[in-house]
Amino acid sequence: MPDVPVRSPVVFSFGDAVYMLGGATSRDGLLLYRASAFPGGWEKAGDIHSSNGASYTGVALTVHGGLWWIFASAPASATSAGALHLFFAKSPTD
Repeated sequence: MPDVPVRSPVVFSFGDAVYMLGGATSRDGLLLYRASAFPGGWEKAGDIHSSNGASYTGVALTVHGGLWWIFASAPASATSAGALHLFFAKSPTD
């Protein structure tokens, strides 16, 4: 299992591997894991996005126009309004 709890995981295949993308609950950012033994074995494949104070509660992934798009929602807090963040790349592992 991942080394930290993952919020709103999205599981998808890319190439010959299965990946899981989700918001971290114990630290900032979006995390990417690759299945080493699906469904129970995962190894960290990278940090998609790290940001001071960003804890993402909802994540959606889609492919459009040859790009991979990630929609991630950051919850409202006492000091900021909630926000929708949008990220894109040529592949989910970039």
